[in-house]
Amino acid sequence: MPVKETQNGDMLETGKILLSKAGVHTVISGVMGENGKTTGRIVHTTSPPVHGVRPAVDKTFESAAQVYGKNALSVILSGMGNDAGEGAHAIKEAGGVSLICDEKDCLVYGMARSAIRNNAVDQILPLRKLSKEIERVVHMMEETCV
Repeated sequence: MPVKETQNGDMLETGKILLSKAGVHTVISGVMGENGKTTGRIVHTTSPPVHGVRPAVDKTFESAAQVYGKNALSVILSGMGNDAGEGAHAIKEAGGVSLICDEKDCLVYGMARSAIRNNAVDQILPLRKLSKEIERVVHMMEETCV
């Protein structure tokens, strides 16, 4: 799958991986797609840092919860600090799914720990099992998507 750094205005598309641009928050804005379904557009903001960082994944996850609701999926692999917990909680509250990598496989466990502290985790899995679980969850969401 192609991987690229986000640019303001990028559209979220199946099979495309976007990484947040350094120095700006990456927020997802809901827009009507060509197929008549809601999709996401990337909006970069320079709003104040969250937890002392920008970009903060909490901003991205919270906006994903608003746009995608029960069809939002957060996956936390590694990272430091308190970021990710509030955003993963927003996804769970919206009916979505939150997965984190097991501490044994993480270089830094701060973000995953933040999600655990926020009661925002559906499953903690070894890194080698995460891809299959992501596939399973996405397939389930596709089947129930309205």
